[in-house]
Formats: sequence, C-alpha cells, structure tokens
Amino acid sequence: MICFFISLFLRKNTMKIYISFLLFLLSSFSFSQSIIRPGADFESKWLTDRNWKMNMTMRANGNSRDLGVIHYAWIKDGVNYDIITDVILPGLPPKSWIDSLEISSKTLAPIRHKSTNMQRDILIEYAKSISGYYLDKRKNVSTPFTYDLDSPVFDSGFYLFLLQLLPLETFSTPSEIGIFDFKPEGKQGALKAFVTSVESGIYESPSGEKTEVWIVKSYDTIGRGEQTNSYISKSTRDILKQETLDKEGNGMVLERIWEEK
Repeated sequence: MICFFISLFLRKNTMKIYISFLLFLLSSFSFSQSIIRPGADFESKWLTDRNWKMNMTMRANGNSRDLGVIHYAWIKDGVNYDIITDVILPGLPPKSWIDSLEISSKTLAPIRHKSTNMQRDILIEYAKSISGYYLDKRKNVSTPFTYDLDSPVFDSGFYLFLLQLLPLETFSTPSEIGIFDFKPEGKQGALKAFVTSVESGIYESPSGEKTEVWIVKSYDTIGRGEQTNSYISKSTRDILKQETLDKEGNGMVLERIWEEK
C-alpha cells in the first residue's frame, strides 16, 4: 500500500496526493494496544480467598509425564493479599519449593516476593526502587540488584493470575502487561506479557464434566515466546487448565484437581 502511494506521488506531485500520503502514514503509526499496569480496572469481586491444586504434566515429543502437584492459595492479610505457591514434587520433603507474593488488594501492585527451592532463593522488594537478591545455591553466589523503572509493573509470577480478575466479557485484545522478572543469566528488569485473544469456550474435565470458560491466550518476553492457554471458569473465575507450549506442542500443562467431598 505504501508503494502505491509513493508511485502516485512521483507521477503527480499534487498537494492532494501529498496530504493523502501523509495521512496514510500517520494512521499506520497511530495504532497502539492497551497497556495494563497496577491500578488499572479489574473486577474486585473475583479477588477472594482461594485454595486449589493443579496436576503438573510435562509434554515432550508426543509423550506426557506427570511431574507433581502445585498447591495455590490466595489469603487476605489485612488490606493486602498473600499469593502462596507450593510446588510438591515426588521424593522431596514438604515445603521444598515455596513461592510467596504479597500484593495490594486495591491496585494489585506487588509489595514483596520471596521464593525458595533446592537450587535458588529470590527476594524482591517493590517500592520506588525495586531491589533484592538472587542466591544461586549450586554456585553459592548471591547477586544483588536494584532497578528504577519509569512505570509500575506487576510481578512476573502474578500476571497469569491477573487474567482471572480482568473484565473478560468486555476485554479488548491485543493488550500489553508490564511485568518485572530477574534472573542473573536470563532476561531481567521491566519485561512484557501480551494477551492476544479472549474467546468463549467449553472445558471438559478428565471426568467428563463440562464448564463454560474464557479461553485466554497470552505469552511473555521472559521465555522463548511459548503461548499459554488459560481456561478460566466464567461463573467462578477458577483456572481449570493452563497450557504453556511451544510451536511443537512441547511444554507444561497444569490441570485442576477436584478434591473429593
């Protein structure tokens, strides 16, 4: 299309075509996607105490292998919320991998993130400056860090939970989410996640139960562009399934475990 305008301009250097060309360029560069940051609108009625478990499965080359269970909990603590993730792996003692994130219940802004497992510890303090450390237990090397960011961000460990709280009935895509992550040998600092689509669909559980869901597709700049498909119940906003897969279908699948009553 741009080549078409240029050819017209070269053949007939008239003011009318010149103005049309400029207006076309301006319209081409004016498109922008919405940016979601702490303090943006979310549906607070879905921010409630929650407690659930998901089975963790690895897919590779057409095969699947169970890895363990992840136990999630949202717990209100005064005016804030604690988001607790307990990764339970066979053969390891309890509480070997615990992730704890404190967020503001008013803005969803991160306050403090602490994560510990067998290989590393991470502490992130969110204030005017973001500071903390990454302890590599294998190398016995601690890496402190401090960042001054231009705009507020979500913690990278929270943005997939954020999808449960967004107004999905009216949500416009594509949308960008500002996030923070730190790895000494990986990407770090202010990064981005993107919500590419929100669709209405049906999730069928392993037992055959069908639930109306929002299917939210997203990816982030932390990894290698793997897409995450989140199946979120319309009636409760529970995450029923999450698939984070590459183009070959390899990656991680989390599926909700329903406790027997």
